[in-house]
Amino acid sequence: MMKKYPPALFFSVLVIFLALRQAVAPEWRITVSIVTLFFLLFLYCLVFQSSKDPNHILLDPHASRRDLRRACRVIKNLKNYTVITITPTSSGCDVWLLRIRNGIMTDTYHTKIPLSLEDSAACETPDDDHVSVLHDMEKFMGTDILVGHDITDYVYPQLSTVYDRLLHHPLTLPYIDTLSITHYIFPNWTDYSFTAMLHNLDIDTVSPMSDYHRALYVFYAFEYLRRHMYDN
Repeated sequence: MMKKYPPALFFSVLVIFLALRQAVAPEWRITVSIVTLFFLLFLYCLVFQSSKDPNHILLDPHASRRDLRRACRVIKNLKNYTVITITPTSSGCDVWLLRIRNGIMTDTYHTKIPLSLEDSAACETPDDDHVSVLHDMEKFMGTDILVGHDITDYVYPQLSTVYDRLLHHPLTLPYIDTLSITHYIFPNWTDYSFTAMLHNLDIDTVSPMSDYHRALYVFYAFEYLRRHMYDN
């Protein structure tokens, strides 16, 4: 979120403040200083608060009630997002993206990343296919929040590393992990795996489950969890 509120913005406010302070009458300088101070504090709160990812708040056992309420509010009101699933294969990774708008799936994107997320050697010597695939993924995802299951510790960090090495910038999109949500909402579950989550939420599945169906079930599960939080 510092990208949205860059340091240059604070510098610009400071410059404007100094210019105003010189331009206004002496008796108004204190008022201008107070207003500017409050505005800078407001900007700081925006940056500080928005930098707290809802997913990490749910995982933080020491999160304040205020932060938890904010994280839940973000999730409950999230109707536009992109579901992401990445499945390792013998030739790389199979990727499915589902674009969700107003709680409805409106588009899908499927591709294969021709390298392993852990293949650092391939990342050091990329070819045009690797870069093209990542650019296409980036275009489809846009600025959406990503939603997936169990992506916090492996999929997202590894994919971000691949982006950093091949596109020279990390993946910075915010994300929400249904694993984190189920831990928060249902602390008494004994199994938080993907299949256990679908079973506990009474989501009917097909067998065998394709990678597309896995992405679809992540969408169904998130919508169930989102509505559960909204109702409660």
